[in-house]
Amino acid sequence: MNELQHLVEVLHLPKMELQVFDGNPLEYWRFLNSFDEIIGGISMSSAKRNAVAVMYWTCCQSGAVSRCYVMKPDEGYKRARENQKERFGNDLIVLQAWLSMIMQGPQIIPNDKIRLQILADIKNFLLLKAIGKKG
Repeated sequence: MNELQHLVEVLHLPKMELQVFDGNPLEYWRFLNSFDEIIGGISMSSAKRNAVAVMYWTCCQSGAVSRCYVMKPDEGYKRARENQKERFGNDLIVLQAWLSMIMQGPQIIPNDKIRLQILADIKNFLLLKAIGKKG
């Protein structure tokens, strides 16, 4: 495929919009993958990347991400991502969020396929963690 044809195909793709991360651990990895796909592929300075991160990580505008502004841009962005992972991508925090969603939600009935699937996902997550694999 030549470059012009590739460009035409890219222009016909639907516009990708990045959702704002509000601090829900259940959405952390999905958000991070989208952020990296959409923002990571754009050539920009580290300072701009920090500013974009603060815009989309609304749960942390006054916390871990903003404090990283006082560091050198490359170092600050790296530290902000580490802070986010510790706070929202930590396996225990994600598991607690899943369990909380199940425990505080409506009672699971035998034909409730969605809630039964969530329970199966939690069981698989725990099993993978028990044998030392990334889930």
